[in-house]
Amino acid sequence: MSYPAIRELAVFSAARQMPERERIAFLDEICAGDSALRRQIEELLLASADAGTFLEGPATLPLMPAPDSGSQPGGTIPPA
Repeated sequence: MSYPAIRELAVFSAARQMPERERIAFLDEICAGDSALRRQIEELLLASADAGTFLEGPATLPLMPAPDSGSQPGGTIPPA
């Protein structure tokens, strides 16, 4: 990972844990003079907000009906 990417990750990680009012002041200070970094962090923050809790827990599979339910196929997979 390159130095700019590490810096972006560090700034993003810190900013996303702050309330919005503190985040704005933090980004004003940490990104002063670096509009590209500010834009990248703001894009990451928007994407993170749009994702919601999508990545905060383990993936789950939908429950499948029991094989003997009659209306759904069941059984074993035939050997190849």
